[in-house]
Amino acid sequence: ITLLNVSKLNLLRLALGGHVGRFCIWTESSFRKLDDLYGTWRKSAKLKADYNLPMHKMTNTDLTRILKSQEIQRALRAPNKKVKRRELKKNPLKNL
Repeated sequence: ITLLNVSKLNLLRLALGGHVGRFCIWTESSFRKLDDLYGTWRKSAKLKADYNLPMHKMTNTDLTRILKSQEIQRALRAPNKKVKRRELKKNPLKNL
């Protein structure tokens, strides 16, 4: 069990080896502290000067519906059915 202070979060302690997936238990007060520390994309941070979370790039995360839509399918080209195999190069020094 490792306890971390929200105001002194360390990525190497939170996600060892850069792998996110550790079981973390957050308290309600720690989430409020995170909002004060980093802010949200609607309001700036109270504890950090001139820091604002960046706006997320995708507003609609239903990716399968977007990819199967008619607008996207019309823009894509047809799949290439013919597979071109590489020609086997013969070594002239071995085939004497």
